[in-house]
Amino acid sequence: MRHRGGDSMKKSTNAKESKKVKAGSSKRNTVNPDKILDAAMELMSEFGYAGTSISRICEKSGFPATSIYWHFGSKERLLTAAIERSFVRWLDALPDAEKVKGPLIDRLDKLAVLDASHFEDQMEFLRLMLIAGLERRSADPEIMKMVGRIRTHAREFLISRIVGFTKSCGIEISIEKTESLAKFWMACSDGAFIASQVEPDETSVQEILIMSGRVIVALIEGEKDAGKTLASGGTESNVTPLKTAAVRGKKA
Repeated sequence: MRHRGGDSMKKSTNAKESKKVKAGSSKRNTVNPDKILDAAMELMSEFGYAGTSISRICEKSGFPATSIYWHFGSKERLLTAAIERSFVRWLDALPDAEKVKGPLIDRLDKLAVLDASHFEDQMEFLRLMLIAGLERRSADPEIMKMVGRIRTHAREFLISRIVGFTKSCGIEISIEKTESLAKFWMACSDGAFIASQVEPDETSVQEILIMSGRVIVALIEGEKDAGKTLASGGTESNVTPLKTAAVRGKKA
């Protein structure tokens, strides 16, 4: 004989469990992943990768750990997603060099002003990239790979800018020298950002970017002058055009 009371108790228990599952699903559905990513980015830019714990992200975002793990699976995947989203935003906000018109030096001056403004808007992302680069030993390998890919993409972006500038001026330079210019330009940008963090009251990012842009112009024009010398039957100097232009800049 079946015990009616037992059946009733089972039904009641199953109903409660079903309600719990639905309640849990409802909470997960109301979680805003963007708020979690915002919290993760803010914490990483302040405390670094190693110092950004799930408990801190929970406190900052206002969501429980269960919801964070439900959406992202792990701390590593969450932080990778946060960096990737910030990188996409950084790319979308980059100034378009093709829309800046005028002589080369004027174009680079105008771009420097736009780039400086972009720096100000993307400080959190740039700070995170710097911290991640300095935390190589403690950071997750996948995050370090992503940082490497981002920096490679940034160099490629600068290479495309330089190629656009040289073509518009009728100057042809080798890919090796173009890559050297891009690395130099990126190093200047890195230095400008670090200086702005270490000595914010003494540093003008815009001024540094304008000066680095003018050095780029001098180096490009040095290539143009060298090309004219060879075309007119002159001999190539033992000093490469890039180095010659840099020496001229020092004397000036």
